Amino acid sequence: MPEAKHLLIAVELHKQHAVPVLQWATLMARQTGGRLTLLHVNETTAALHSRGAFSSPSGIDSETVERWRHQYETTTRTELHRLIAQHCGGVPADLLLLEGRASAVILGAIESTNCDLLVMGTHGRPWYQRALMGSTAEAILRASPTPVLIVHNTAAM
Repeated sequence: MPEAKHLLIAVELHKQHAVPVLQWATLMARQTGGRLTLLHVNETTAALHSRGAFSSPSGIDSETVERWRHQYETTTRTELHRLIAQHCGGVPADLLLLEGRASAVILGAIESTNCDLLVMGTHGRPWYQRALMGSTAEAILRASPTPVLIVHNTAAM
């Protein structure tokens, strides 16, 4: 029978969306004696690159971007450590902060971390909103080489 010893958790820091996802992942890791890797993906820089914001004369200079990136990473690490302390109850946990399009980065992290299970949240948006904005969870489900646990990220346990 397969065991989930290493759980990769895709963490969204918007509102309290990370809490139910972390609670479920922690519950599973405790039952298997496993460990967690919390992954947060910064999509903002990738979006600026795709829009050419760095190459135009009126665009953003690289020094400003680096200051912003450093501040974002510092704030994100602080918040992830707080979430671990509040919701992971002694389960070993690592952090992984990456940049890019969420679905591609998460799929890459599945392979690079060699995890046994991905745990991620979903907003549960209706089909017409998913058609306009896309669904990271749906893209991951279709392409993931490992099992995926989807948690509705607006309802805590």
